[in-house]
Amino acid sequence: MRDPHAVEGHRVAIDNRYEGAYVIRHGDWYYLFASAANCCAGPTTGYSVFAGRSRSPAGPFADRDGVSLLASRVGGTPVIQPNGNRWIGTGHNAVVTDLAGQDWLVYHAIDRGRPYLNEPYGVNRRPMLIDRLDWVRGWPTARASDSPQAAPVTRPRQMAGSGTGGTPPIPEPRIGRLDRAGSDEFDGTGLATGWTWIRPDARAVVHDGTLIWPTEAADLTGTANSAGVLTRKAPEGDYVVETKATIDLGVDTVRNYEQAGLVVYANDDDFARLSHVAIWNTRQIEFGRELPYAGRLSYGGIVEGPPATTTWLRLAHTTVGGQHRYRAGWSVDGRLWHWGGTWTFPAGTSPRIGLVSHGGDQPPATAVFDYFRVYRS
Repeated sequence: MRDPHAVEGHRVAIDNRYEGAYVIRHGDWYYLFASAANCCAGPTTGYSVFAGRSRSPAGPFADRDGVSLLASRVGGTPVIQPNGNRWIGTGHNAVVTDLAGQDWLVYHAIDRGRPYLNEPYGVNRRPMLIDRLDWVRGWPTARASDSPQAAPVTRPRQMAGSGTGGTPPIPEPRIGRLDRAGSDEFDGTGLATGWTWIRPDARAVVHDGTLIWPTEAADLTGTANSAGVLTRKAPEGDYVVETKATIDLGVDTVRNYEQAGLVVYANDDDFARLSHVAIWNTRQIEFGRELPYAGRLSYGGIVEGPPATTTWLRLAHTTVGGQHRYRAGWSVDGRLWHWGGTWTFPAGTSPRIGLVSHGGDQPPATAVFDYFRVYRS
């Protein structure tokens, strides 16, 4: 006989995306916090926390743009992600409120300078961190800090306001003037000057104001390094690179790991790519990173908000202490932009920027790039 008090399983998010669920009530909403991407990829761990909200604790949950966490083009509003400082893999959280009423995010992270507990490629070292959680226009946001912060108020007589510190949200990148010499509108009969192919793909053609590039059954991850990469020299200083990419990967079906988008390329074993990608039955924006570490290659990814058939992608470049930082941005209408996680390249390197269209072994999809633009700050 069925137990009348038993609670049946109830799905609140699509599979192959989220884990570590945590639900709280804030105001008139229930917020589902959940983590995504690989928790434990050593120096390329992109683990992050996302949120959706609902009027019911059982869902359905949707992100700030109204996209469901059950959709194949899966929704999720970033709460905390790697921001280019000491900490990566900022995920798997809980929320606590101190005696002053301030919310705090408790989560795991990895020190990218010490990503393993003992020998390389052993168990990841994942200390617990706590940072202030703020609410901006109804959505939770936190920033991993790497310097001492004001502590939560935990005693009734603790000084009022001592728990209201914390690292403020990262400001959005500034979009400066268009660098026409570093850009390509694809409005000629071929590529503009300045492009260099790594493994040329003759199927990529400029036509009617676009670059048309069917996906290759090839990849860059690991040691095969069989995919073509279209690159050009990056400008000096701060800049933002942008493309408008259309690729129909369908929904729900498996097309691992077909993708198209932007790339930051130092070499075949040291790159980051921001792309619309099929990951099992989901469609996601992934900011992947591969680099050599302790004699082997490490690959991991930060994932972002949901893509559309046509998705605008940006990478914002800054330097801090000579180190290159690249922050991911995306839009599904070319007007409203969101900004996410950051990957770094060490000082002394000179990564190039460009485009990719590859992955999987199924019949190719066709990626169409409307332009490649560089904005100088």
